[in-house]
Amino acid sequence: MKKLIHCLLIGLIGCASFAKASLDIKIQDCRNGHLEYLGELKILKDGKIFKTLKPEHDSEQKLTGLDLGVYKLVYRSIFEQQVTQEVKITEEREYNVSLCVNFVDYKKEAYKPIINQLKSGESYEVEMLSRGCFHATEESFKITKDAKGFIVKWGNDSKRLTENDIKAIQRFEIELSLKKGFGCTTVDTYTVTFQGKKQESRDGSCNWDGFIFLHEQLFGKK
Repeated sequence: MKKLIHCLLIGLIGCASFAKASLDIKIQDCRNGHLEYLGELKILKDGKIFKTLKPEHDSEQKLTGLDLGVYKLVYRSIFEQQVTQEVKITEEREYNVSLCVNFVDYKKEAYKPIINQLKSGESYEVEMLSRGCFHATEESFKITKDAKGFIVKWGNDSKRLTENDIKAIQRFEIELSLKKGFGCTTVDTYTVTFQGKKQESRDGSCNWDGFIFLHEQLFGKK
């Protein structure tokens, strides 16, 4: 009997020694919650490389047997920016974290949105031409400032902008100014016209879809 109890105690102690924390990682587009992919995800612990993952087509990753400490998850966003997300593991339990592939720290970006520069009576226009193997579509919207604020006209839709609408447009403009990838059969060309000057940028990533998301934020889904 004593021998049995002794064995059970050893077993319990052994189990306790392996009872460490775990980390469930979900990779997604935080605009809509859709699962996305990353080519590489580096895990740092106390400033040193702990593990390097190649998630590729597996959007959910799980790390087990983790010691307590500060972990940093480092990856590149769809805007080719390095993003670092910190996780403090203070207990031996399961932790959950979501990585946003579309993350942008808007406050740190130097670009000044045109909507912030408009004076009363001024306007600017954004056109988007999307070309792929089997399609070619074109859309545009125009924003005008008057004494009461801002009005947007987008095809047959128009509205006076709320504070949330203005924030959505500011973020769209900042994202548009950032570098985006190529490699997709569809390329979206954006042309911004303000004070007679045109500025063009291209997105061949197939994972930003700035026009679609902005229209949804302003007018809802089509």
